[in-house]
Amino acid sequence: MRITVIRSVPPAIIGSIGIVPDHEFEAFEARLDAVEASGVIVERLQPEEIGNVIGANPVLHECKERNPRAFPVVLVNDKIVCAGRYPTSTEWAHALGACRRAEQPVSTN
Repeated sequence: MRITVIRSVPPAIIGSIGIVPDHEFEAFEARLDAVEASGVIVERLQPEEIGNVIGANPVLHECKERNPRAFPVVLVNDKIVCAGRYPTSTEWAHALGACRRAEQPVSTN
C-alpha cells in the first residue's frame, strides 16, 4: 500500500493566548504517522512539489489540472480518496481497509 498526500502545512496562527493549532491537520498527520509506523509507504508533498513527480503519476497531473487549489488531496494506491479536505476517520478507515483487502492473497481451499 502506498499513500500520497498533497497538502500545504498551515501557517501558525498566533492568538491572544499563543499559537492556535490546526486540530484537523494535526489529527490527520497523527493518522498518517500511525499508518507509516505500521510499514506503509507515506509520501507527503507540498503543492509546489507536484511538478517534480507529476510525470510519473498521471493521477497527480489530473488533480493539478482539475483544480490546483483543491488541496489537500489524499491518494491511496494512486486512487483519490479525498480532495479539498482531509478524510474523516470513517472515510480513512474504509479506504485503508479496502486497500488491505485488495492486497490480501486469494486463498484456494
